[in-house]
This record gives sequence, structure tokens and C-alpha cells, in this order.
Amino acid sequence: MKTSTTIKAFAYPVVIKDHRTSEKFEDVIVLPKEWLQICGSDGVNICDDKHMIYRAYNVKGYEVVEIGKRRSVQLVVDLEELYNKQARMEQLQAFGRVHTDARPDNQEADACD
Repeated sequence: MKTSTTIKAFAYPVVIKDHRTSEKFEDVIVLPKEWLQICGSDGVNICDDKHMIYRAYNVKGYEVVEIGKRRSVQLVVDLEELYNKQARMEQLQAFGRVHTDARPDNQEADACD
């Protein structure tokens, strides 16, 4: 059975600068409409979309140089497909841990040969 949901969001083109390399590049950040509604709840605007954008990039070590005009978008998410991708990633990560955990034993065996 197909299950999907629609998320109302805003997409913002941004120009950001990497503090480590001083390189500037373009990016797009998408914020769900609900996040912005939470910021303005109770009649107190504790943050706005620009504030959220600045914080999101600053935490990752980037400086926002310019924020372009926001675009309203509706994103349709296939929940079954998303779940299947997540389950596959978890399987691969579990395999990677098992495989990496086994590596030192193999290296020791190679050293003995």
C-alpha cells in the first residue's frame, strides 16, 4: 500500500561562505512551514526565517552572505520508499560495523602468514 504525505515548505536560495576555506558558493535550504509557524506562536516572534537560516549555517561553520527570495513548495514524500531507504542504510551500516570489527582479526592473520 502506498502511503505519502505532503509537506508545505519554503525554499531559499542562499550564498554562503565556508569559514575554513573562505570559498563562497550557492546552496538551497528548505524549511517546513510548520517550523516557521512555531517560531511565531503565542504572538511572540522568537525567530523568523532569516534567523533560522543564519543559525542552520552558522552551526555548520558557514557564514550566510546573501538570502534570495523564498519560494513556496509542496513536497510529496512517499513514506514507504523513505522507510525502505532507511532500512537499507541501517543494514549497510550494520554490515559495515561487523565488517570493520572483523578487520583487525584479518590483519593479524595476514601478519602471521
